[in-house]
Amino acid sequence: MLSISVIFASGIFLWIGRILDGRWGALGPVCAALVFFLLIQNTTLAWASYRGNTSNESDKLISSDPILPNRGTFFFDGAGMQGPYIANMVHALESAGITNAQAVRRKDWSNGVVADVIDVFSKRHRDKKETDLRRKGNAAGQFNFIGYSYGGLQASQAAIDFADSGETIDFLVLVAAPISREFLEALKNHENIREVKIINFDGDLIKAGMSTSELVMSVPDLVLEFLMGKYGYIRGHFLLGGSPPVGNPQRKELARRLYEFGLR
Repeated sequence: MLSISVIFASGIFLWIGRILDGRWGALGPVCAALVFFLLIQNTTLAWASYRGNTSNESDKLISSDPILPNRGTFFFDGAGMQGPYIANMVHALESAGITNAQAVRRKDWSNGVVADVIDVFSKRHRDKKETDLRRKGNAAGQFNFIGYSYGGLQASQAAIDFADSGETIDFLVLVAAPISREFLEALKNHENIREVKIINFDGDLIKAGMSTSELVMSVPDLVLEFLMGKYGYIRGHFLLGGSPPVGNPQRKELARRLYEFGLR
């Protein structure tokens, strides 16, 4: 059966096609269908170019325990949550002085590239799925979440669930995350989330607090960036995820900025 997110995303693209049909005649629905097809196809094809072909890299970076402890800095990657660059991001954080950094367990936070891309449209707001909070660690130090793109949506869901349970979140960092304005305000105003940091890249259309219509209209540009990434030209939204050494400078710069913000 089709999930609600699939139905919702399909309806959005049909809506775009209807609008374009009034301007370009029969080209409208054709273009809308092509955009949707390219989005799904090139998500997979471009992956090897800008993130690498390793499917279990992030799983190697954390313990076998799938439950987050309540201390440390956790990095949530974009759609698919895989690729060799994730280890590089974690190392950049550690090198900058942010200790106890690790990537979250991919199989617990991702349903695969295509499903994650579609879910972006339905996970922009707070969902009703609870984060597993059974483990209560007692280690000292900060409790930080860093979420990039789709990972920013998941980091937000986890952060507010932990905060509601009484945990204190030191920093929630949203990097080019398409979270809704309403959810963003709820995170900023939560008494147990000390600070929410927003990082948006120059030339990237994906920004925290953007509207659904802005997200939908950014799809053609994202598709073009996917295609360019397929041939090794990493730009825009996917610059942070460039395979080493392409994305190394951006990841080091991000880690440096986070350290200056106060993450430890």
